[in-house]
Amino acid sequence: MIFFINGPSSAGKSSIAAAMQAQYSKPLLVVGIDMFLSMMPKQYLLDGEKANEGFQFVSKKDAEGNDVTQVIAGKYGQKVCDMAPNVIRTMAEAGFDIVVDEVLLGDESSPWPNTYL
Repeated sequence: MIFFINGPSSAGKSSIAAAMQAQYSKPLLVVGIDMFLSMMPKQYLLDGEKANEGFQFVSKKDAEGNDVTQVIAGKYGQKVCDMAPNVIRTMAEAGFDIVVDEVLLGDESSPWPNTYL
Protein backbone atom coordinates (compact mmCIF):
# COMPACT_ATOMS: atom_id res chain seq x y z
CA MET A 1 0.00 0.00 0.00
CA ILE A 2 1.28 3.46 -0.88
CA PHE A 3 -0.21 6.55 0.76
CA PHE A 4 0.73 9.87 -0.82
CA ILE A 5 0.65 13.11 1.18
CA ASN A 6 1.20 16.30 -0.81
CA GLY A 7 1.15 19.85 0.43
CA PRO A 8 3.18 23.00 0.91
CA SER A 9 6.14 23.22 3.24
CA SER A 10 5.23 23.29 6.93
CA ALA A 11 1.63 22.16 6.30
CA GLY A 12 1.88 19.21 8.70
CA LYS A 13 2.62 16.39 6.24
CA SER A 14 5.39 14.90 8.39
CA SER A 15 3.18 15.06 11.49
CA ILE A 16 0.37 13.31 9.63
CA ALA A 17 2.81 10.65 8.40
CA ALA A 18 4.09 10.08 11.96
CA ALA A 19 0.51 9.79 13.25
CA MET A 20 -0.26 7.30 10.49
CA GLN A 21 2.77 5.23 11.52
CA ALA A 22 1.57 5.19 15.13
CA GLN A 23 -1.98 4.09 14.17
CA TYR A 24 -1.28 1.75 11.25
CA SER A 25 -1.74 -1.95 11.97
CA LYS A 26 1.56 -2.91 10.28
CA PRO A 27 4.97 -1.24 9.94
CA LEU A 28 4.69 1.85 7.74
CA LEU A 29 7.75 3.45 6.17
CA VAL A 30 7.86 7.22 5.56
CA VAL A 31 9.67 8.26 2.39
CA GLY A 32 10.03 11.68 0.79
CA ILE A 33 12.34 13.67 -1.40
CA ASP A 34 14.08 14.97 1.75
CA MET A 35 15.36 11.44 2.33
CA PHE A 36 16.88 11.39 -1.15
CA LEU A 37 18.32 14.88 -0.73
CA SER A 38 20.00 13.81 2.51
CA MET A 39 21.86 11.11 0.56
CA MET A 40 23.37 13.67 -1.82
CA PRO A 41 26.81 15.22 -1.24
CA LYS A 42 26.45 18.61 0.45
CA GLN A 43 28.24 20.44 -2.39
CA TYR A 44 25.23 19.59 -4.63
CA LEU A 45 22.73 21.33 -2.32
CA LEU A 46 21.71 24.88 -1.41
CA ASP A 47 24.74 27.10 -1.92
CA GLY A 48 27.28 24.31 -2.36
CA GLU A 49 29.85 24.65 -5.11
CA LYS A 50 27.94 22.21 -7.37
CA ALA A 51 24.38 23.19 -6.37
CA ASN A 52 23.68 24.20 -9.97
CA GLU A 53 24.03 20.48 -10.81
CA GLY A 54 21.99 19.34 -7.77
CA PHE A 55 19.45 21.58 -6.06
CA GLN A 56 19.51 25.32 -5.68
CA PHE A 57 17.06 27.10 -3.40
CA VAL A 58 16.63 30.65 -4.66
CA SER A 59 14.81 33.22 -2.51
CA LYS A 60 12.93 36.01 -4.24
CA LYS A 61 9.75 38.08 -4.03
CA ASP A 62 6.52 37.22 -5.82
CA ALA A 63 4.29 39.77 -7.59
CA GLU A 64 2.69 40.74 -4.25
CA GLY A 65 6.06 41.21 -2.53
CA ASN A 66 5.91 37.98 -0.52
CA ASP A 67 9.08 36.00 0.08
CA VAL A 68 9.10 32.77 -1.95
CA THR A 69 11.71 30.09 -2.48
CA GLN A 70 12.20 28.57 -5.90
CA VAL A 71 13.72 25.09 -6.07
CA ILE A 72 15.83 24.60 -9.18
CA ALA A 73 16.93 21.06 -10.03
CA GLY A 74 20.11 20.64 -12.03
CA LYS A 75 20.99 17.58 -14.09
CA TYR A 76 22.18 15.49 -11.12
CA GLY A 77 19.28 16.63 -8.94
CA GLN A 78 16.77 15.68 -11.61
CA LYS A 79 18.43 12.27 -11.95
CA VAL A 80 17.96 11.71 -8.20
CA CYS A 81 14.30 12.81 -8.45
CA ASP A 82 13.70 10.54 -11.42
CA MET A 83 14.98 7.54 -9.45
CA ALA A 84 12.89 8.17 -6.33
CA PRO A 85 9.59 6.74 -7.70
CA ASN A 86 11.42 3.62 -8.88
CA VAL A 87 12.87 3.07 -5.39
CA ILE A 88 9.44 3.53 -3.81
CA ARG A 89 7.80 1.20 -6.33
CA THR A 90 10.46 -1.46 -5.67
CA MET A 91 9.88 -1.17 -1.92
CA ALA A 92 6.10 -1.48 -2.37
CA GLU A 93 6.50 -4.48 -4.68
CA ALA A 94 8.65 -6.10 -1.97
CA GLY A 95 5.70 -5.82 0.41
CA PHE A 96 6.48 -2.64 2.34
CA ASP A 97 3.65 -0.25 3.15
CA ILE A 98 4.78 3.32 2.50
CA VAL A 99 3.61 6.84 3.10
CA VAL A 100 5.17 9.37 0.71
CA ASP A 101 5.62 12.82 2.27
CA GLU A 102 6.10 15.24 -0.61
CA VAL A 103 5.79 18.76 -1.98
CA LEU A 104 4.95 18.55 -5.68
CA LEU A 105 6.69 21.29 -7.61
CA GLY A 106 4.45 21.18 -10.69
CA ASP A 107 3.62 18.84 -13.53
CA GLU A 108 6.75 19.44 -15.54
CA SER A 109 9.20 19.02 -12.65
CA SER A 110 7.39 16.52 -10.45
CA PRO A 111 9.59 13.65 -9.31
CA TRP A 112 6.44 11.60 -8.64
CA PRO A 113 4.53 11.18 -11.93
CA ASN A 114 1.33 9.15 -11.51
CA THR A 115 2.59 6.50 -13.91
CA TYR A 116 5.16 5.36 -11.31
CA LEU A 117 2.68 4.96 -8.49
